[in-house]
Amino acid sequence: DTIERLMRHFPKDSKFVSVEEFDRRVQAILARIRENVQTANLAKGAYFPFCIPQMEVDDYGRVLDEVFLTALGASYSELFPERTFNNYCKGTLAEQVKIVAGSRHEQVVSAMANAPVVGVYFPCSQGFSVDAQLEQVKNLPDWLLLSGGFDTITALIGSLGIMARDYKTPGLDMSTLAWRSTGCSLRAEADGDELCVDIKTSLGYARGNYSGGLSVLG
Repeated sequence: DTIERLMRHFPKDSKFVSVEEFDRRVQAILARIRENVQTANLAKGAYFPFCIPQMEVDDYGRVLDEVFLTALGASYSELFPERTFNNYCKGTLAEQVKIVAGSRHEQVVSAMANAPVVGVYFPCSQGFSVDAQLEQVKNLPDWLLLSGGFDTITALIGSLGIMARDYKTPGLDMSTLAWRSTGCSLRAEADGDELCVDIKTSLGYARGNYSGGLSVLG
């Protein structure tokens, strides 16, 4: 269902893996998580598989806005036709988004240039500021990546019925992304009437109802 939903809403020529390969690789990632003492507890909490289509990224902000957020809006409208998707960042992301140093998110962009990227997203940093999340990731294995835009959005599309169900679901920080300056980032938040994407105004500010994430590729 995840792959089928992604294929419906991304551009028709987008390259994804088969459903069978997706399932196999997700199970391999989860096995790796469970076998590592430092990461085993991640698999005991919420997690969401994702697949990013193969593509070259010449401008992160433009691709996020025009491709990924467009797909998110279409998928949300399909699942919740009575609700509204609002991209409050529309038209402001091209040439304005950079990957934060130390987040390891550049591994995602590098991988998707060569093939579709399969991964698992763990929204495990609820109540931590982006700055605190960047400090945490320094002490984790180098294959644990702080989540950004492409992985967070594809995980969200694949599991909208859970991740954007209502106002009780946490907002999602795209913690690896800096907008226009290192002091601002991006986030997505759902309630009972809408799903919105907008600017998080401070990387150092923590909110209890928002969660950053970690992504593992495989």
